[in-house]
Amino acid sequence: MADDVLVTLSSTYRITQYDPADRDDAGAYTGDVDAVSDRGSREAAYLDAVEAFARELGVTRLEVRDPSVPGGPDVPDAAIAQVFGQGVERFVDGAVVDIASARLLVRGMLREEYAPGWCRLESPDMTVHVGWDVYMYITTSRPCPQAQAATAAAGLFPEFWPGNESPYAPDVVEEELWRSRHLPIDGAFWARIDSLAREQGAVLLEEEAAWTRWHRVTPDTPRPTLRPRCRVWVWPDLTTDISAVLAQLNKDDPDEVPGTVIWQAPDGQLHESPPLGDDREDVRAALAGAVRAQWRTIYVDDFHPLLEAVMPDADGAIRARWEPLAMMKGGS
Repeated sequence: MADDVLVTLSSTYRITQYDPADRDDAGAYTGDVDAVSDRGSREAAYLDAVEAFARELGVTRLEVRDPSVPGGPDVPDAAIAQVFGQGVERFVDGAVVDIASARLLVRGMLREEYAPGWCRLESPDMTVHVGWDVYMYITTSRPCPQAQAATAAAGLFPEFWPGNESPYAPDVVEEELWRSRHLPIDGAFWARIDSLAREQGAVLLEEEAAWTRWHRVTPDTPRPTLRPRCRVWVWPDLTTDISAVLAQLNKDDPDEVPGTVIWQAPDGQLHESPPLGDDREDVRAALAGAVRAQWRTIYVDDFHPLLEAVMPDADGAIRARWEPLAMMKGGS
């Protein structure tokens, strides 16, 4: 499903379980309906709304955009696993799902909000964005009075949202600027990786997609298989000086501690800790058997990768929505 087929999305519906009569002058809900899915008739009405709008528009498939599984494949959302398999390796930006599968993904987001899994669902004629507190926004290429009426009849409140896009829609102009600044992961990129690996002995690839994966590349290892539309930061190799990494965990100054630890186990597998906190003893225990390791700050302003690149689609176009690191740091 080509992301660059442009169709103007002209109507946005905010679909909620909250009666507009129970909102104050600022629009905040003041009623007594809890801000969670009831996992019952109201939740089913949300899912039926997705299907009703798709039917009225003639949409049969939606594209997964910006997928996120913060816990990684070991902690998959049940709905994502049901659609993409238990390993959720196929939950990638650009994956296409039918409406039945879209219903499952929306159900998971209604129940779990942003954790443990989330994505946008989009097509040229329709987008579905699920936000906090069981708010859902459906944007369409034309008004859908039948779907709106059916959704209201089911007990939800489908209101027109000002403007022509949901508050969870990406900024199209900003997206294009981001894409123009990215290097593609192509033959030239891999040639630079090969050269760096020869010069330095090894480099570390941080592959960011629905969750982060790490790859250590040496002159003798095969190139890793990367996921569609991922972003890669290339870092110097891990150090064998484990004591230097451990020293970062011993600092008393809270401003000096925040960070994560990446380490290589004896079996060659790479692991990353959550941001360090009360679990520092668990990280120390893991590092006791580590072959190599690296401590890294969590502050983006202090990130200095050797390279940054993004995986293009098969036609060579970059469609992923990654903000370049230089712009994350406030650069232009």
